[in-house]
Amino acid sequence: MKPNHAPGYKHADVPADPTHVLGAVKSDRWVTQGDPAVSRSTSRLLARRDGGPWTELHVVSAGTIYKRKTAYAEKGSLAA
Repeated sequence: MKPNHAPGYKHADVPADPTHVLGAVKSDRWVTQGDPAVSRSTSRLLARRDGGPWTELHVVSAGTIYKRKTAYAEKGSLAA
């Protein structure tokens, strides 16, 4: 189980579905750039909200954002 899930979170880990992940992130008012990087049960993608800074979102297949990291150009997170 991923960290930072709400108490009582019981959704089983299922294969990541990029379409579902993108829909969940966009419904939470994030604007994405590029395609998500998909692993077994999570996705990472670059997004920002309301013109703010670019953020690397880590999202489980259920659409829950469990980690937000500042995106840095020198780490390769940001497209030039």
